[in-house]
Amino acid sequence: MNGPHDGNVDNGKLTVIARDVITGVPVLTFKYIVNENNVGDPQVELPEEERDPSLFPSLRPGASHSPVVAVGEASDTSQPVVSLPNGRYLVSVLAPGYKLGGNWVTTTGTDKTVEIKLHPNPLPLSRIRVHVFHDNRPVNGEDDVPLESGLEGFRVIITDAVGEVTVDYFGNPLGTEYERDASGNLILDPGTGKPVPVPGTGGKILTDSNGDALIDNLPPGKYGVQAIPPDGTDWIQTTTIEGTHTIDVWIEEGNDGYSPREGFRMPLVWIGFVRPMEFGPPRPWETGRITGRVRTIIEFIPPFRPLTLGDPVDRPWIALSDIGANDQQVYTGRGDGNGNFTIENVPPGLYQMAIWDEPLDHIISFRTVQVGRGETVAMGDIGIPRWFGYIKGTVFNDSNGNGVRDPGESGVPSVEVGTRFKDGSIQYRTITDMHGDYSLDEVFELERFAVAEVGFTRLGYTGATATPDYGIPVPDPVNPAVLCRDARGNYVRCSQTYTDVLTLAELTWAAKTNRIDWGKRVYKKGENGGISGMVYYATMRNETDPRYAIAEDYEPGIPNVTLNLYAAITDSDGKVVQGNLINTVTTEAWEHPTGCMDPDGNVDQNCTEVPNISNQIRPGGFDGGYAFETCWDPYYSHPDAVEIPLPSGTYIVEVVPPTGYKAIDRDGSVNTDQGDEFAGSAQTFLMRMAPPPYYPAPPGIDTTKKIVRVSEGLNATADFFLYTDVPIPGRIVGFLLDDVNLETNPGFIYYGEKRGIPNTPVGIRDFAGRLITTVHSDVNGIFEVLLPSTYTRNVPTPSGVAPGMYQVIGNDPGDPDNPNEHYNPNYQTLKMVFDVWPGKTTYADVALFPITAFVGTPGAQFSQPPQCAVPADTPQIFRVSRIQANVMHQNDDNRTVTILGTGFGDSPGKVTLNGKEIDILEWTDRLIRVLVPRGFNAVPPGPTQLLVTNAAGKTSPTGITFHLRRQGVYWPPVITVKKDGTQDFTTIQDAIDSAPDGAIIVVSAETYYENPILYKNVKLQGRGPGGIRPDGSAVAGTVIDGRFFLTYRDRWLDKLSGIEFDGPELVPPDRVKEISRGQVLTVVARAGAFSGAFRPQVDGFRITGARGEEGGGIYVNAHCSYLVISNNIIQSNGGGFGGAITIGTAYVGDNYNDNIYIHHNRILNNGGISLAGGIGIFNGADNYEIAYNDICGNYSAEYGGGISHYGYSPGGKIHHNRVLFNASFDEGAGVFVGGEQPVPPETLTAGSGEVDIYNNLIQGNLANDDGGGIRLLQPLDYRINIYNNVVVNNVSTDLGGGVALDDASNVVIVNNTIAKNITTATAEDSDGRPHGAGLVSEPHSAAFRAYLDVVHPGSPGYSDPVLFNNIFWDNRAGTFNQDLNNGRGGIGGIGAAGDPQPVNIMDLEVFGGPALFNPQYCSLSRSYDGGSNNIYVDPEFVSEYDTEVTAVAFNMEPDFKSVRIVTVDPELTGDYHLTGGSPVIDRGIDRVAGETETFNAPEKDFDGNTRPQGTGYDIGAYEHMLVP
Repeated sequence: MNGPHDGNVDNGKLTVIARDVITGVPVLTFKYIVNENNVGDPQVELPEEERDPSLFPSLRPGASHSPVVAVGEASDTSQPVVSLPNGRYLVSVLAPGYKLGGNWVTTTGTDKTVEIKLHPNPLPLSRIRVHVFHDNRPVNGEDDVPLESGLEGFRVIITDAVGEVTVDYFGNPLGTEYERDASGNLILDPGTGKPVPVPGTGGKILTDSNGDALIDNLPPGKYGVQAIPPDGTDWIQTTTIEGTHTIDVWIEEGNDGYSPREGFRMPLVWIGFVRPMEFGPPRPWETGRITGRVRTIIEFIPPFRPLTLGDPVDRPWIALSDIGANDQQVYTGRGDGNGNFTIENVPPGLYQMAIWDEPLDHIISFRTVQVGRGETVAMGDIGIPRWFGYIKGTVFNDSNGNGVRDPGESGVPSVEVGTRFKDGSIQYRTITDMHGDYSLDEVFELERFAVAEVGFTRLGYTGATATPDYGIPVPDPVNPAVLCRDARGNYVRCSQTYTDVLTLAELTWAAKTNRIDWGKRVYKKGENGGISGMVYYATMRNETDPRYAIAEDYEPGIPNVTLNLYAAITDSDGKVVQGNLINTVTTEAWEHPTGCMDPDGNVDQNCTEVPNISNQIRPGGFDGGYAFETCWDPYYSHPDAVEIPLPSGTYIVEVVPPTGYKAIDRDGSVNTDQGDEFAGSAQTFLMRMAPPPYYPAPPGIDTTKKIVRVSEGLNATADFFLYTDVPIPGRIVGFLLDDVNLETNPGFIYYGEKRGIPNTPVGIRDFAGRLITTVHSDVNGIFEVLLPSTYTRNVPTPSGVAPGMYQVIGNDPGDPDNPNEHYNPNYQTLKMVFDVWPGKTTYADVALFPITAFVGTPGAQFSQPPQCAVPADTPQIFRVSRIQANVMHQNDDNRTVTILGTGFGDSPGKVTLNGKEIDILEWTDRLIRVLVPRGFNAVPPGPTQLLVTNAAGKTSPTGITFHLRRQGVYWPPVITVKKDGTQDFTTIQDAIDSAPDGAIIVVSAETYYENPILYKNVKLQGRGPGGIRPDGSAVAGTVIDGRFFLTYRDRWLDKLSGIEFDGPELVPPDRVKEISRGQVLTVVARAGAFSGAFRPQVDGFRITGARGEEGGGIYVNAHCSYLVISNNIIQSNGGGFGGAITIGTAYVGDNYNDNIYIHHNRILNNGGISLAGGIGIFNGADNYEIAYNDICGNYSAEYGGGISHYGYSPGGKIHHNRVLFNASFDEGAGVFVGGEQPVPPETLTAGSGEVDIYNNLIQGNLANDDGGGIRLLQPLDYRINIYNNVVVNNVSTDLGGGVALDDASNVVIVNNTIAKNITTATAEDSDGRPHGAGLVSEPHSAAFRAYLDVVHPGSPGYSDPVLFNNIFWDNRAGTFNQDLNNGRGGIGGIGAAGDPQPVNIMDLEVFGGPALFNPQYCSLSRSYDGGSNNIYVDPEFVSEYDTEVTAVAFNMEPDFKSVRIVTVDPELTGDYHLTGGSPVIDRGIDRVAGETETFNAPEKDFDGNTRPQGTGYDIGAYEHMLVP
């Protein structure tokens, strides 16, 4: 496991074969190379307690090089067989006419065969799409689609690893368009065979009126993209990926130029710009001022190191967006050279401040600023994090040779200083200035050691003095005795001097400085610097004479190569001939440093590469370097030889190529004409000369030796360049991380950083999506893979190299024939693309969005998704034996139904069809048999809801639709599906294709790996979702699992293209079929095809495994009115705009999806990237109904973790649902109701339409902004009725742990229980102050105020709901306190253990001003100045519980905090019914009168009991039932 050899040296024979991946035909002629597969091992196949942490990729010192073990070739007559010791290997194969490929093998002493599948040429070319946009709504560096407009006329340039790319693959200027025929195929010039350019095209890429640009016909590779504003304009770039104006982009063969990350089709590259903007003239006593200073955050790693601010940010940009009005930019200006800024004439309001710098070296950061009338807001020092660290120092003339720069020792100018990767390739370079000073100011936080070096072209070297964390004080160190003091008396890390070094290993973190001062000296009389150099791997071989070979920056060194030094003798003819061998060395090999010390003085012997260790400088060198500074006199290996300094003179240096390597020669090794052949998108092939598989060496030339003259006082250099016939592999070391959640467990190495996703598969696929191999992340989220690289050197780019490009699939499900056992249902599947170069390491971050909420469990190693289990005493229906019966059938057997499940109880309860009981034949805890009586007429024929209620009165949360058939009344045809072929069809899609409208398609209890498209007016009926009983026994159900969509994506697209359906209102007819991909079930329809007479339905399934673009489990496109989605378990699906169920699409006008009914489903652990988590309801879903569902553990990276109503869909009803433990990274964790964001933002949204929200349990939800339980955002003046809900134990990190209102002027909140909710004031846009935790309202936006002034003059300037008969109890407003939890931080003011701060209860708040609500007949925790007839009492619930949360601040970004609900059992806790002595009983009112309307209390309570039960209405959601 720790290398290629596992102790057993018995060799087995490995046979290498190759096949064409498309045809399967053997490829007989090829060459191969075998390399050690020396990567870390996560050991996921072992129980965690049996794993060896020293092998984890995150803890094992990473290899820089993979040794070549064997090379060989195959021909028509010989099959290669190689003998290998036991171990792990990668076999790479190169065959003429094929893309380089490979496969992995582990040998165990027995004979094996490894098969490599090769993709034939030509390969498709690629595209880059770029979108440049006005980043003003708000200013945040992100493209807030569709609110921000594109920018025209920006010039787009691209670069590769060496320089600017100016031509496409065909050699014509970028932007050249080509003649095509009527079918879109390229037209070739009959003379040249090349495509025919369209005259007048090419030469400059400019964005169009939409801000879009296309760069077409590119070879695969990694490119940098930059957008240049038009001349004479003042646009300021806000967008960066990793701290530069250039945006990196990776494209594999055939890439279409769209991003795989977004929930909808977005260009690969998007770049935002803003313009300077000032406020208007001052208005005395009205406008205010904002001042502050921007500084760099040097350090913040709680609890180990507190916040430390460094130098001011030079001339920072400051932008304000009016988030209290319409989220639009209102100011952009610049600070001075000391980071100071003053913003004058600021109107009163609430603003989001964005802060960044011109070179984009700092990460754009945000603050929320509230400015009152005439107020000066002094923000003081504002820390913002930096992308880069620094390496700086001097090169000095070390006259006394002690390696320390002493007073009077001068600097040495024009000396090259830089860093290399540990493989020896160049990372950064600079030269010292006239004073000998140097500074590398943009050292990227690689999170891995690299190697600093000083040039050795002249002068001798004495050593180096190194100071990690230079200039950073260490407050309260753990081990002060091992630290030093600076001039101010602060503890600091000590400097250390290393003698006789030219290189040092360094680990540099963002914003911190590693200082290295390099000592040099003038040689004494008779001295010289010897012979030194590198042995490079010659990736690019374009020199026809090896004497003139020079290294490219991307070429690595080769370690452990032998070099021999010979005396040189001049013979009588004046020729230099080889003399005795006088020395031999091997090239240096990277060794991971040891003996590191952190700033507190703690020693980490293994030098683990994690942030807590901080900067490090240790002895170390890179691969490939060598030096001859001495020789053996009289010659090497002489018994009396003496080692002496190398005298001046002439020598011969010889390199001895290791196994499989060759030295470059005069012409046979040139590879600039080698490479894959590529074709344009038209599938018309441009043929190039195919390279031979290898070249013979020219006779009579020894290319392994160089004659070197060593002169007094100088340093001699001799570099060598080796290659292999088959290029050596490269590797990817990646971090699979949670993109929104922090690691809150201090026992993990990334504590306080983005959470690593453990034990999760990472698929490596080729450009066609074929799965090549799968690796796994380790317990810390790190993965590593060795991959075949590339042999393509013939592309017209500055580097000439097209690197190997791979799709890296985070959380890859595998293929149907080879599913990944460790596929993680809690995260999305994400396709990224990365480059692989010969001998190099690519570092990759693969950031996944979670598709489930997480809760903390005391003592648990990880936060876990809530299990959302059904209580053991509650019935669950897993499967039924039949789903239909002819009520007139003579045979009772044909009307008998067997129900399998659990929780039925031993005593009979009842089974009902639409509430009417049917006969019980047999009843056990696991099995029920029932009979539909002949002629049963208690319920009319048709689809009915079957439910089980046990003797204790508990009813199953889901049921099954049971069809009562009767000829002449309800007699739909029944079509059956079973995979073994014994029924009508073997796949669901085949059954749909063949079914007539009005049919029932019954699917057997099996798992179907397919992604059906439902496009007919049929009922898709499963037999139940299946399940697992408490004893672990399983009952199979009908499961549709869409996880393998990547495998059959093309077949799905072909099926979709053959279906005729209509699209939303604003989608052009020619784009109707550009719909979401990857969802499990897609529903499309022609206009008017679906009706209420026979409602299309999806019922009785478990739907799982989706990782869709827009939709997840079920995506309902348009014109799908009357659809019913019922009795399903929809679990572990991910989509862009909704994880479980997505009804329509945002921003396309009316989707025509009216009268949709979603009931009795369990919607669990699904997630969306944008707008919705569990259920997403988008424009034009009028009169929808969401009822009797369990909606638990879902997650949205934006709005609506549980339910999101987004857009205008009047008449919606959300009732009798349990909305539990959902989360959103933005607003509305439980239920979100809002209008679409208006375009442009200063206009008014269309609103939401009327919605009723009633009789829901909304508990344990967490929003990372406003509205933990319910969030209303811009419903406008449409009536939103909120009544009989239990809204408890929810958390908001900003406003309204229970309920938050914004631009909602017509809200009625009656008879709700809103209790024990929390706010934490930790959201990124929070002002850090405690805010209302029960109900909060905000001031209206400017557009809505203007509307109300016309339509409803005199309306309040904030959302002022009708409030009566509500309980507001113990809603707690907290703030973040870094001192809690031993300095790790926590939420103060909510009653947390160890918090000295008193509990801060804040039930109600009108944010942003002195206004008050008008609660009537409510029960409140504290006295409140507004309202009337309220009481201030403990409502005395049956049981309540305090919500506990954890909170961790992101290392280096203290304003980004992760909050997690902690619960011992992540299920329902607390009973918020009233006890008999509750003081709120009979204290409510039956109605209240408004100015123009009387508002009635609901006639029934949460449980369906009639109100009132006593002399008056009870306050809250429950009416207390009097016991007779």
